[in-house]
Amino acid sequence: MSDALPRELFDAQLRAILEAHGAEAIMDRSGRPAAMSVFAGEHALEAVGQDDPRHRYGLAFEAGEDEGALEAWIASGEAYDDYLSMNACRFGCGATEGVTMQTELAEALVEAGRFFFSRGWVPATSSNFSARLDEARALLTVSGRHKGRLTTDDFLRVAIDSGFSLDAGKRPSAETLLHTQLYARAPNIGCVLHTHSMPATVLSRLTEGALELEGYELAKAFPGVDSHESTLTIPVFANDQDIPRLAARVDAWIDANGLPVGYLIEGHGLYTWGATVDDTVRHVEALEFLLECELWLRRVG
Repeated sequence: MSDALPRELFDAQLRAILEAHGAEAIMDRSGRPAAMSVFAGEHALEAVGQDDPRHRYGLAFEAGEDEGALEAWIASGEAYDDYLSMNACRFGCGATEGVTMQTELAEALVEAGRFFFSRGWVPATSSNFSARLDEARALLTVSGRHKGRLTTDDFLRVAIDSGFSLDAGKRPSAETLLHTQLYARAPNIGCVLHTHSMPATVLSRLTEGALELEGYELAKAFPGVDSHESTLTIPVFANDQDIPRLAARVDAWIDANGLPVGYLIEGHGLYTWGATVDDTVRHVEALEFLLECELWLRRVG
């Protein structure tokens, strides 16, 4: 549990952020969210951009027509009150009070599991989901849970640097390292999702090395892709019950080729990721559609 900054220190740090980035950076305007928000770090305020998963949990000023209202927001203490309110459960309330970031992420992953199950992408107790809590911890599905019937109790916190459970009595998936290695590598990754659909499983057994997805308009569902002429390269790794050895092969491929939009494990399924849970669900949906298209092309070709 963190301690709140004193009012004077909060005001000074907020004004320093405004001086460094400009007042406009943290202003929410009608139809356009703030470019940055002010996140309460462990010992100081931090300015975080929209590509940071913490952006949605940070403080921003709802700007009106009066440009002087921002200073009044700070000087009156309203900004400090908003800071205390948004971080109430970090600054001393009971664990069951308020909607915490952890609960909100768990609810989003529960919803994702129900959606994926309705599409046949997470049969039996297969698959695993995670979301970043902060730079040191991630939220992960407990081992052996049915992903179409998850509750918010079916998650545990793990340390990103070790993959160890931080919640006594809850066992993480054997594949935890495949999640945490991505969070450790890329701070902008806020969610990792693993599914076991039939197209992903079959294509992973029919493809050696990498699957090339070419000519698909839906490739534009991924950041940085702006044309159907782009090629998405999806590496395929041999399945291995030795997860550290499998993770090392994934790391070696990324070191040599850059971060793909996802990868397949032979006879196993798909891994993909994104900045937020919503982004990653979209990536799963796009990749599962593209994989199904590829499977149909092989059937009729």
